[in-house]
Amino acid sequence: MTEIELQKQICNYLNLNGHFVWRQNTGLAFYVNAKGKKRAFRASFKGCSDIVGLLKLGKIGVIICIETKIKKNKLSDYQVKFLREIREKGGIAFVARSLNNVIKVVSELQKYDKNLSILSKKIQNIASATEILQ
Repeated sequence: MTEIELQKQICNYLNLNGHFVWRQNTGLAFYVNAKGKKRAFRASFKGCSDIVGLLKLGKIGVIICIETKIKKNKLSDYQVKFLREIREKGGIAFVARSLNNVIKVVSELQKYDKNLSILSKKIQNIASATEILQ
């Protein structure tokens, strides 16, 4: 299996199970603008995970970032830094070498749905009181 195939499997699984994720393209591309000048375009930034989105836990959406690797492929320093940053800010970030890795993480997190639903109601009350959602 290739990393691209693994990414598709993971995205399909998560999206079919009520979450919202996408393949995050990264890298640098070049194009020629209307004036004939060569320009660079950076999609995302170095180290950004292959899959990014919202994991639905109760009624809360929590950022999830998944770096996919197959076989013995290793993370770059940029990827390690990105995953660490997401975790430090309270997000879910990890490396997946198989769909089973993702299923195990999501299953473990869903054990806390009841507590998150209570928190979600509090967040919605605060947000609606400040008219953020309207």
